[in-house]
Amino acid sequence: MDRNEPAAHLTVRWKGGAITDVDVPLPRSRPATIKTDEETVDLVRRLALLYPDTVIAGILNRQGRTTARGLRSKPTGSAVSGPTGASPALNPSRMPASATS
Repeated sequence: MDRNEPAAHLTVRWKGGAITDVDVPLPRSRPATIKTDEETVDLVRRLALLYPDTVIAGILNRQGRTTARGLRSKPTGSAVSGPTGASPALNPSRMPASATS
């Protein structure tokens, strides 16, 4: 079997003596990794210490940042927020200027 080929060629020998040749597509060895850029992950980690997910999602959307799959941010399911899935309460006076530009 050649892993560089997209399919494996199989020869099946049946009990009755018949032979069947079959080409079977091989699975990709590893799908492409989909990953959010490190700058966005770092920003979310910093903001998660200060703001709720809805505010973080708004900041990311205003900056035009998208998920690794190209979608806009939503205020749920943040992988970098606290262990309960919710960020600390909003305190606008502590919002870094760089987060809103």
